[in-house]
Amino acid sequence: MLREIIVSIIRRKMKELEMSINRLSELVDLDKKTLYGFLNEGKDIRMSSLEKILSALGITEEDLRIEPEREIPEGYTALEVFSSVSAGNGIELVEKVDTKVFPIEVRREEVKALIVRGDSMYPALVDGSVILVDTQNHTLQHGKMYVFYIPYKGISVKRVLYISNDKLLLKSDNEAYGEFCFTKAEMRAGGLQVVGKVVASWQVY
Repeated sequence: MLREIIVSIIRRKMKELEMSINRLSELVDLDKKTLYGFLNEGKDIRMSSLEKILSALGITEEDLRIEPEREIPEGYTALEVFSSVSAGNGIELVEKVDTKVFPIEVRREEVKALIVRGDSMYPALVDGSVILVDTQNHTLQHGKMYVFYIPYKGISVKRVLYISNDKLLLKSDNEAYGEFCFTKAEMRAGGLQVVGKVVASWQVY
């Protein structure tokens, strides 16, 4: 758990500084393959190398301080909430932003919590809402909401509307936003990936 938190902080700092793995590996004199393995494949590195990484990114002990665990009521569970997705070797959630308490029945390995940014799905979802996404459910259904990974843009929540067996619309509930029409072949060719189906949401007003 601690390792995942440290990696999440490092990734967030790299994003803030717009620093690539190549550049960071040069700064800390660490093989980029080793660095990539630490950040993306769950591999360990030497403590001396970790200290160099933290120093190069300006990450302090205060930044690494973990809040004490909150008492969780019976029948509830804590889930990490993420704000972004990467798609290097498959879909991966990155940049943890919070931990929130949900009914215990939602706790399944495939269900992940994401925070919604923007109002494109208003009124169904408001800015700051938390959605639960079944990352194993990639079977698109007419009228349901899904999270998609769009290359160079990141994640987007859209409602799926079928025009035919092969063509579909990715539509925003907010009429102020546009819609996208794709064939399934175009989705695959363009690198558009389904992160999962939205199975629940918690509105934050």
